[in-house]
Amino acid sequence: MPFGMISLTLLLLMCSLLHEATQTEVTVAKKFYAKHKGVKRPKAADQQKRGLHIVDPSARKRKKKKFICPTACTCTGGERGKFPDVLACRSVVPLTFPWDMHRNITQIWISGGNLSRLSPNMFKGLFRMKRLSIMGCSVNSVMEQAFRNLTSLEYLNLSRNNFTLIENNLNLKAKGVFPPVTLSNSTNLIQLDLSHNKIENPIPEGTLRSLKYLKHLQLSDNKLKSLDSEFSSLWGIHYLDVKRNQLSYVSPQSLNMALKLKELDLSRNFLSTISKFVFKNLLELAILDLHENQLETLENGMLDNANFLQKLYLQGNRLKRVKNTTFRYNENLDHVDLSSNYIGFIEDNTFAYASKLDTLLLNKNRLETVTKLTFSATTNLKILQLSDNRISTIQPGAFDDMKSLKYLKLDNNHLTYLSPYLFDSLLTVQIISIRNNQLTLLDSRWFLSPTLALEDQDLLTKFKNRPLPATIGATALYRNIDIVSAEYDFSGNRWRCDCSANQFLFWLHSQTVFPLKRFDTILCNQPFYRRGQLMTELQPNANICQYFTNPTFLCVFVLVIVFRCAIVYFWYFKNRKRKFYKPESKYL
Repeated sequence: MPFGMISLTLLLLMCSLLHEATQTEVTVAKKFYAKHKGVKRPKAADQQKRGLHIVDPSARKRKKKKFICPTACTCTGGERGKFPDVLACRSVVPLTFPWDMHRNITQIWISGGNLSRLSPNMFKGLFRMKRLSIMGCSVNSVMEQAFRNLTSLEYLNLSRNNFTLIENNLNLKAKGVFPPVTLSNSTNLIQLDLSHNKIENPIPEGTLRSLKYLKHLQLSDNKLKSLDSEFSSLWGIHYLDVKRNQLSYVSPQSLNMALKLKELDLSRNFLSTISKFVFKNLLELAILDLHENQLETLENGMLDNANFLQKLYLQGNRLKRVKNTTFRYNENLDHVDLSSNYIGFIEDNTFAYASKLDTLLLNKNRLETVTKLTFSATTNLKILQLSDNRISTIQPGAFDDMKSLKYLKLDNNHLTYLSPYLFDSLLTVQIISIRNNQLTLLDSRWFLSPTLALEDQDLLTKFKNRPLPATIGATALYRNIDIVSAEYDFSGNRWRCDCSANQFLFWLHSQTVFPLKRFDTILCNQPFYRRGQLMTELQPNANICQYFTNPTFLCVFVLVIVFRCAIVYFWYFKNRKRKFYKPESKYL
């Protein structure tokens, strides 16, 4: 028999003997525990003495698996002792997520990574996730059923990626396509953000039908050129943002079915006209933003059905005229911004129907005249901005209906005259700013008390260029604005500080708190020797009219006379010398 066969036989024999010995020990141990059942178990040292090496399975301690957050990510949230529910990754995109996060994770925020395609297995098991943001990751393709497991999803942000089309094309080779049909299982989806992509027209009709529960849709900063019937299936949409696109046309049927739309943003596009039928069915519209377009006119009846409209932004357009039928059915309107247009005329009673109007901005336009009926019936108006226009005339009573006005700004206009008692009806006003106009004087009646008797007015006129007699109380003659907490700003005008300003000075010094009213910023502009001097430093008296008592003025006057005489003398002497000079030759 060969030597190898003998060795193999001996090895098998030894294994058989060892197996029988082990079975014998197990049998002995079972009999021992059965006999001493209920008796205290022997210690490990006693077991070793008896030759028993069995460890009780119940004594084994199972090691808990520790949660490991993906590399370069942050895991937060969750209750104590449980796994986190928020995962945030920056510049890194995990291809798979930890299996033990699936039961708790509700939010995933990924930004700045490099992910070209969303695959079906990427979000496997994330049934509780409510918010998903994949922003700035160069995504240009979404595979079929990529979001099939996200049944609880409420918010999806895919902004700053490389999508160019929105259509239900599930071709694996198609790039730049976002198919909304992949979100058909996400029936709880409320907000979808596709801003800052490269989405172009057209969006086929019915493409967004699977998003019937969507309330917020953001498509800003894309390349859309028109709105046709893309949103006809979004019946429950509340907020639609299409700003900073290339829109030049909005179809009258584009928003017909958006019956619950409350806020619409079409700003910073190229719209030159909008049909009056675009907003026909938007009965619940509250905020409409059309600023920085190219609108030249507002069609009659464009806002007639928007009875709940509250805020309207039309600044930065090319409007030239505002008709009195524009806001006739917008009684809930409280904020209107018409600044930075070319408006030169506002028809009478234009804002009379907007009974709740609170803020009206008309700065940076071309208004020249404010009539008595321009702002009629604006009893709730609190802020009126009329600066940076060409206003030269404000008719008496133009602000009589503004019982609640607090802020009036008339800066940078062409005002040369203010009607007496122009601001008397503004009982609640806090700031009146008339900076940088062309005012030189104020009518003497502007400073008189409204309750002043006629004979007292005649008496005041008699002493207008002289100090008031001691028997006449200035506080009784001049109106006292200290009882009103208003700030007046008259700075930047061309004030005359001569004898014609005595009435103004009398009034200024009758006010006890004029530094708090910004009167300490009024500077003289005329005459030239008082230019730059504070008007509050001058005292109202007869000497203000005597120019030649001022030594500075006398010196300057004498120097000017001497300089002019010198110029005349040298001119005359030079011409006289030429007259008597005769050349010796006709060739010279």
